[in-house]
Amino acid sequence: MASVFSDPSVEPTTSCISDALGAAREAWAELTGVLVNLGAKIEWRYYRDGGWLVKASKGGKTVAWLQVNAGYARITCYFAERHRETLAKATDIPAELREQISSQQVTGKLLPITLQIRDHPDVVIAATVLNLKQSLK
Repeated sequence: MASVFSDPSVEPTTSCISDALGAAREAWAELTGVLVNLGAKIEWRYYRDGGWLVKASKGGKTVAWLQVNAGYARITCYFAERHRETLAKATDIPAELREQISSQQVTGKLLPITLQIRDHPDVVIAATVLNLKQSLK
């Protein structure tokens, strides 16, 4: 699903992000805070195939991609495929996510993990995935 922000000439503002997210705006603020606390630089970029996305990077490496949709946000982290088993066995993430990881198709050589962010429990799961991303090399 494409971002609600598709006009290349209009970079998303705090106000329009809040309007698009609705009740999920607090989770968005919490999630971006988690990324900043991890030392990630958050930067909006426009992509013809996806609209406006947030690229979160640290030390020149991409940590995550964020997208604002109507009523929720999405975060995607890419892992080396060799980490699939470690991620699928991580007991600090929900069983349904571990099952998704086990069967997830690889994109190129990378394993994408995408989460919908609507409220605080979603941010907790995302923070756990982000911490795993930081710890796996």
